Amino acid sequence: MYKYLILVLFMLLSFSFSLGQTLELFGQKVTFGATLSEQNNNFWEEGGQIESDASYLEVYEGDNLDGWFYKKQLVTLDVNMWSNKVCSEIEDLIINLKPYNQYTIFKEVEILYEIYQTNDYYISRSSSSKSKEYTIIPVKVLENIRRTHSEYLSKLF
Repeated sequence: MYKYLILVLFMLLSFSFSLGQTLELFGQKVTFGATLSEQNNNFWEEGGQIESDASYLEVYEGDNLDGWFYKKQLVTLDVNMWSNKVCSEIEDLIINLKPYNQYTIFKEVEILYEIYQTNDYYISRSSSSKSKEYTIIPVKVLENIRRTHSEYLSKLF
């Protein structure tokens, strides 16, 4: 019986640890698993919610950074860089990695997608002639969400 209790506690602690991951972007901290009010940054404001394609997600829009919240906790970041600038904090995470997937989509412009995986995160970097966009999500968070919503980010990761 104690084996099962220890196993359950280990699983819960490892999940909460993965949700507590913090990144610093544009000089401010962003914590996965924290609620909007716990973020202590000014990327998003209450009332700044935009409509989501998925009813189980709340999305808050910022100038360069959108936050995707699942069950009121931050799970995904979308970082938009205009004029083809880069987000150096995310680039530092993938600098020595080779993408495990790479593909191109032609819409109005050609967009190159590069998909990376670190020990902690899945990172998608899309590049076009006008902009770069990064999508970042902790590995364990994506696995957890896909247990009930298998389509979540399936086009990217």
